[in-house]
Amino acid sequence: MASSYVVLLLFMFIQVNAGQSDQQNLISLDSELSPTKGPISWFSYSGRFAFGFYKQGSGFSVGIWLLIVPEVTIVWTTSRDDAPVSSNAKL
Repeated sequence: MASSYVVLLLFMFIQVNAGQSDQQNLISLDSELSPTKGPISWFSYSGRFAFGFYKQGSGFSVGIWLLIVPEVTIVWTTSRDDAPVSSNAKL
């Protein structure tokens, strides 16, 4: 059941306007996220949310946060009770 929610949330970030020329919003099938190199997050089509890694304690967590507020506001996170992932993790 939880994996269904993750898939639905990811679909929010994969929608791309075909006429848009900004390559930064395109997510290809072979793209990766890493907390230390390359892109650390993907942005929603609306530009209001980001999905990816964020710093937490001595490591990183995966989540969704608002971009339209001055402070980082996490709205969803994976395994919030587990230890943060290491800097060599990839999505």
